[in-house]
Amino acid sequence: MKYYPCIVLFFLIATINKNFAQNRTIGLLQQDSSASEGYTLFAPSVSNNVYLIDNCGELVHTWAGQNRTGYAAYLMDNGDILRAAQLTNNIYTDGAGGGGLLERRDWAGNLIWYYPYSDIYYHQHHDIQPLLSTERSGFFG
Repeated sequence: MKYYPCIVLFFLIATINKNFAQNRTIGLLQQDSSASEGYTLFAPSVSNNVYLIDNCGELVHTWAGQNRTGYAAYLMDNGDILRAAQLTNNIYTDGAGGGGLLERRDWAGNLIWYYPYSDIYYHQHHDIQPLLSTERSGFFG
């Protein structure tokens, strides 16, 4: 009976560690040698945010937006992001892949530039592609 408190403590610690391991909210479920080196940028369709994670699944950076993502985001050479966002006051809000708004945000999340691209004749949809220099000049200025 004199070892009973030690045994109880051991099982309590083992149970707590097991529960924390099962309830992880960040990280990877699987990592192997086929993973590409670098970071992953993603914009979940149910979020206003764009996230950058490393190969271990750890959060590196978040850019918060005012509108839900429009299914496309690109990390620029200088740390800005170019992303599509969903307009809330247009006729295409229910369509999958709909966006209608282009935004450029700096590393701190400040809105540098935006361009609504949606009316009754056209609408940005699914993807975008940065075509000019990543410096803040010209079209993206």
